[in-house]
Amino acid sequence: MNFYREAAKALRQNIQPVAFFVAIGFLLSGADSAIRLFVLQPAADSPDRTLGLALVGWQICYAAIAAAAQTIFFARIGREMDKPLWHVLTDRDAFERFYRLWLLLALLTMVYVQTLGALLSSDADAGTVVLFLASVFTLATLATVFGANVMFYGGAGRQEVREAFSTLGRHVAVIVAICLFGILVGLLLHDLSVSSAELGRAPGHAAAWYQTAGALALGMLAGALDSLASCFIFAYAWILCIFDRDHYEHPADDFDF
Repeated sequence: MNFYREAAKALRQNIQPVAFFVAIGFLLSGADSAIRLFVLQPAADSPDRTLGLALVGWQICYAAIAAAAQTIFFARIGREMDKPLWHVLTDRDAFERFYRLWLLLALLTMVYVQTLGALLSSDADAGTVVLFLASVFTLATLATVFGANVMFYGGAGRQEVREAFSTLGRHVAVIVAICLFGILVGLLLHDLSVSSAELGRAPGHAAAWYQTAGALALGMLAGALDSLASCFIFAYAWILCIFDRDHYEHPADDFDF
């Protein structure tokens, strides 16, 4: 089976939830870019403890909103892809079952990025930076794949987590393939984000309005493309779960939820 082709087909067949998810990523990235351009950048020469705490609060808020979007729209995509076997039929049910899972994964990823980013020296060589970025994008990809696998089994308890790990363990090569995709897309989007930051930065004076507008546009575009890539990774992982169910025996009650 060509998992890449099947994932792309699944996205085309679920345009509405994918479009909503991408739109939320677009708006969230716009808010994040605006905060960095209009709040953090002007205060870069005079760091403030209160501002730092506010930034942490915003990052947690960002993770919470992103996790809610993942819970609702990934559930809609998964429901259509595995109709009528996947029995989480409403957004409310999906939210009750899976929101804490996606929020935990988002916060763990955020902590990893912040911790390793703080340890990375400002004069680190290019190889070290690329290695750091590759590890971040691999973790983000694995978080989405793992979340999809747990979600597929209908809950976020111990049994579902064990089933998710079992599925991942049976298809290591397939997981490596999607991680390579995540790294490639992540590096491209990182370059786009860096271009956005550089465009909005003017030495010695405020950036011209068109520079600021361009920086915001690039940041929002990066967010939208990142959300689209996340949908693709989720669909890829969901197809893997369906494939695993169809080709490996599972206890009869695994899908009785």
